[in-house]
Parts: sequence; structure tokens; C-alpha cells
Amino acid sequence: MVKIFSIFLKNIQTIFNSKVSSLILILGPIFLILIVGSFLQDASLKNINLGVFSQVEDNFTKSFVEKLKEKSFNVYIDSSLEDCRNKVINSLTHGCVEVKKAEVVFPNNVEQSVYYNIKLNVDFSKQRIVWGIIGSVRNIIDEENKVIRVYAINQLNENLDSIKKDVEDREKALANTIYTAEKLSFELEMFENDLSALKEETGGANEEIENIRREVKKTRESVQSFRVFLGVNTLNDPYFFNLDQNINAIGNSLNNTKLSLDRIEKTINSLDVKNTQNNHEKIKKDLINSREHLGKLKQELGNIRNIDVERALDPLLLSYTSASNKEETESIKQELTFLDYLFPSFVMFFLLLVSIVFAATLSIKERESGAYIRNITSKTSGFTFVFSGFFTSFVVVFVQTVLLLSIAYFFLNLNLIENIFPILFLIIISITVFVIIGLLLGYLFHSQESAIVASISVALLFIIFSPLVSPVETLPKTIAKIIDLSPLVLLETKLRQVLIFNIPLNFSVVGMLSLVSFLVVSAGLLTIFYRISKRKEI
Repeated sequence: MVKIFSIFLKNIQTIFNSKVSSLILILGPIFLILIVGSFLQDASLKNINLGVFSQVEDNFTKSFVEKLKEKSFNVYIDSSLEDCRNKVINSLTHGCVEVKKAEVVFPNNVEQSVYYNIKLNVDFSKQRIVWGIIGSVRNIIDEENKVIRVYAINQLNENLDSIKKDVEDREKALANTIYTAEKLSFELEMFENDLSALKEETGGANEEIENIRREVKKTRESVQSFRVFLGVNTLNDPYFFNLDQNINAIGNSLNNTKLSLDRIEKTINSLDVKNTQNNHEKIKKDLINSREHLGKLKQELGNIRNIDVERALDPLLLSYTSASNKEETESIKQELTFLDYLFPSFVMFFLLLVSIVFAATLSIKERESGAYIRNITSKTSGFTFVFSGFFTSFVVVFVQTVLLLSIAYFFLNLNLIENIFPILFLIIISITVFVIIGLLLGYLFHSQESAIVASISVALLFIIFSPLVSPVETLPKTIAKIIDLSPLVLLETKLRQVLIFNIPLNFSVVGMLSLVSFLVVSAGLLTIFYRISKRKEI
């Protein structure tokens, strides 16, 4: 243990013999976290240039351009679509917006509105910003659509209110008509009763006239008999002559009265009051049914008026939020920022690069020193030298990481204290794994240049398949399972869960076996390559 500590002190002294190296080791993490914090605190798009080409110059185009400017876009009006696209290809602008009227066919009785097709031409090679540009332009279009939709809905509601009022007026008029019909029905019934009574009286008058006519006839016969009995010449007797004249006049009057009564009775019989009443009742029922249907129509119009048309036009609404921003999560004190989400990946990338490169460089410098041959031929075991290099690299990287976390805690207001022990445990495991990889590369190659290139290449390979750069969900299934069990992915996932979601640290059985297996295999390969290197050096 004393030898290990002595070699450790020698390595530290060698590192700090160079003032530049000392400053880089101490101030490097400080400058790094300050630069990252300064430039990544606000992840919103800035200084985005957009070209706009429009076939028409109207109020919508002007309003759309103003909306783009309000979103902090630098807008340039282009004279042709080709120029607009070429500027995107040549990186003069970040996107080209093409605005043109849409050809929509309307029925003849429908008022025509102006529709537009908006096409955004972007450079998909700029993945970091292209989806932000698309999202911002889409939000502007959604806002414009909402304004147009609200106006159309208000117009629809006004039309519905007008139709409903018209239906209510028609319902009132129909109610008055039904009341008049009911009154007329009553009058028809009274009229029918009066006609029946009149018909009965006319029949009685006819009978009375017939009786009078029979009496008049008997009277004429009696007068005739009386004249015969008297032997009077009625032609010369003025008394009987006048009497005959009066009797004939009475007969004629009775005949005329009988004719008049017959005509009245015929007229009464020709009046089909019953049929008129039936037709009237049918019309009244139809009016009542119409009123009921109007009432239902008014109710349906009211139901339609109460429908949230704007919500009905968007039956499916998608909203998103961070899984960590839950009201019931008391440990989340404030909304997380872009830097909060990026920080776990940043820490793991820092540990990966610094550990691998520093360990590889330290092992190569140790092998290139003049005392290396003397050391490996001494009685000191090879384990002591390898472990001393591991311990030196571990301490230096751990101190740098603690310094980085301290700066992040005080100047970036990151929540680290609450889960400090799981964070430190993950950092220790990460440094251990990556330092072993760096030492392995240091003993595998024989020059400092090749070792540094190899260590950076291996680090980049890990970074390329990290969740931040290439999510495992985008990889083939078999490769995704392998990458998901790699040390960087496992440790970065756990660090992110601890920092962002405050989830207690725990590894699955498969994850733990994968991590332990990687450590054992790396340590075994390090031992093998150390012995091979030792034989070649001797």
C-alpha cells in the first residue's frame, strides 16, 4: 500500500510539474461548466433567417410575415421560389416559406373564402434546429387557423341564433293560427247546430203549409158546394167572385211559400258542414303537429348552439409535459430547464472523455519514462504499477468532477445535494470503468499519439450510441439490446433518473451483470495487455 501511495505521489508531482497542465486540470472543469451554463441556459431559437415567397400580396401574407417577426425570425422576402430554396441550400437562410392560394371548389350557394397552402422548405441536415423551426412556424399557422376558426364559429352561431329566433316567431304565429282554428271549429259546430234547427223548422213549416193548403182546398170545395146549393151564378155574384179570388190568392201564396221553403231546404242539404268540420279538424291537427315539430327544431337548434364547435373541430388534443413536472411530486420545486435535461449526459460525456484520455496518456507517459524499465524489472509487482496508475487517474478525474458539480450547484442552481450519495456512487462506478478502458488502451498501443487517437475514437463510439445522439429506439432490435446494456447507456440512464426524476438508485439484475461483466473483462484484458507490453519492453 505504501508503494502504491508513493507511486501515486510521484505521478501527481509529474502532472503538476507543468503549470499549464495544473491550470488545465483545475480550471478546465470551471471554465467548461461556466461556458456550458452561459450558452445553454436558454435553448430557444435565435437569429433564425427565413425566406418568404408568396404568389400574392394580400393581408394574410402581411399578417403572416409580421407573426414570423414577432417570433424573432429574421424574414426576407424573395422574388422567386428557386432563389428562396437556393438560399437554404447555401446556408444563407434556415428555411424557405412558400405561400400560395389553394384551389378549393365550392358549391354555388356557398360563400367562398380564401384558403392557403403553406409549404416550409428546410435543410434536414441541421437536425438540432430544423424541428424547432418547423414547430415555431406550425404554431403560427395554428394561431392563424384558430383566429379564422373562431370567426367562422361566431358567424355560425349568429346564423343559428337568427334561425332560432325566426323559428320562435313562426312558432308564435302558428300558435295564433291554431287558436283561430279552434275558435273557428267552435263556430262551425254552432253553425251546424243552427242549420239543424233551421232544417227542422223548415220541415215543420212545410207540413204546416201542406195542412193549410188542404184546408184551403176543403174551403174551396165547401164554397163550391154552397154555391151549388144556393144555385148562385158565381160569375155574376161579386161576393163569391171575390171569395174565389182570395182563395186562389191564398193558394198561390202557399205554393210560392212552399217553393221557397223547398229551395231553402235544398240549400241546407247542399251545405256539407260535417265534411267541412272534418277537413278543418285535419288542418288543425296538422297545425298542432307542425307546432310540435317547430318546438323540436327549436330545441335541436338550441342544442347545436350549445355545442363547443371549436372543440368538436379538434376531437383529439395532444398536450405534453415532462414526466417529472407532477403536482404530487413534492421534491420537484421548479420547472426543469433545457440544461437540467442535458446535464446528466454532459457529466457522463465529461467522465468518459477525461477518464479514457487521461488514463491512456498517463500510462503511455509512464512507459516512455526512463525509469520504466528499472521499475518493471524491480521486485515491485506489476499490479502495484497498474493500480497506482488507476488510482492516480481515478483521483484526478474524481477531483475534477467534484469541482465541476460544485460549480454547477452554486452557479447554475442545479439540484444536486438531495441525491448527492447516489450521484457520487454513479460517478465512482463511471470513473472506474472508463479509467480501466483508458489504461487498457494505453498498454495496447506503443505511442502517445496512437493511444490518444484510439482513446478519443473509443470515447466517440460510446457517445455516438448514447441516448442523446442515437436513441436505442432508432436502432435495430438486436443492436439496441446490446447498446442498452453498455456502460455509458446504463450509467447515464441511472444518473438521469436520479437527477431529473429523483428515483432511488437501483440496478436490474441484467444491468448489474452487464456492468460487472464489462469490468471483469476489461480488467482481464488490461492484465493481459500489461504482461504483453512488459515482455516487449524487457
